[in-house]
Amino acid sequence: MIRMIKKMLPAAVRRPLREIKRRLLWGQMMGNWERAAAACQPPAVATSRGKILIFPSDYRTISGSRGDDAMLTATIEACRAVSPEVEIDMACMPISEAIVREKGFAPLVLPENEREVSTFLAETLKGAPYDAAFVLGADVMDGYYSPAITAMLVIAADISARSGIPATILGCSFNANPPERLREVYARLSPEARLNVRDPVSFERIKAFAPVNARLVADAAFALEPSAADPDAVGWIEEQRAAGRQVIGLNIHPMLIKNVRESELGK
Repeated sequence: MIRMIKKMLPAAVRRPLREIKRRLLWGQMMGNWERAAAACQPPAVATSRGKILIFPSDYRTISGSRGDDAMLTATIEACRAVSPEVEIDMACMPISEAIVREKGFAPLVLPENEREVSTFLAETLKGAPYDAAFVLGADVMDGYYSPAITAMLVIAADISARSGIPATILGCSFNANPPERLREVYARLSPEARLNVRDPVSFERIKAFAPVNARLVADAAFALEPSAADPDAVGWIEEQRAAGRQVIGLNIHPMLIKNVRESELGK
């Protein structure tokens, strides 16, 4: 009945109502985070647990893109080079718990309600049960896809750091027009959390946007060991070059087209 009434309302009325609701939910998220952060207490003595925690860029699909997978793989390989037996937990939503298990990780299932994530993490990370926490920054840290997702990832790094767990937001990019409400999010990030930015332009943008302790780094994906080239592909490229043609590769992802419809992707 309520949905029917909402649909009957003119757009000029629905838009302000949506904005009011958004502000209320955002305020609740920020308030819960403030209280959860204040309750965090790192342990008096650091203890090795042999476990790390990973927060993916997309809690529902886990693998947002091949680039995300590359960053994730390189990070895990680096951790296993130091400690081959390290256990890996991955944060996810209930809908993606099976995906996490299929990838060979132990799921840390987050609440569906994003406003409750900070409280859940503060309780779960009490006593620092992990040796490190990694947030897969990639291209979701500027709010382009969702300010709420960006906030959840920053909150994850912040609560981890305040709980005594070394926390790192892996190399991310940052666009020129981030949502204004993310300014307070980054301003609240614990200085103990490492914020890595993967290109000079993004680095200058995020430093100008909020008072953050950012570091300019190379993308974690560059640490990947190269695989053997496909011999069929190599042969085809050599044939084209021998015929005087140039071969150009294009990496096109539909996520770069904002608000694209599924029906438009095949055009």
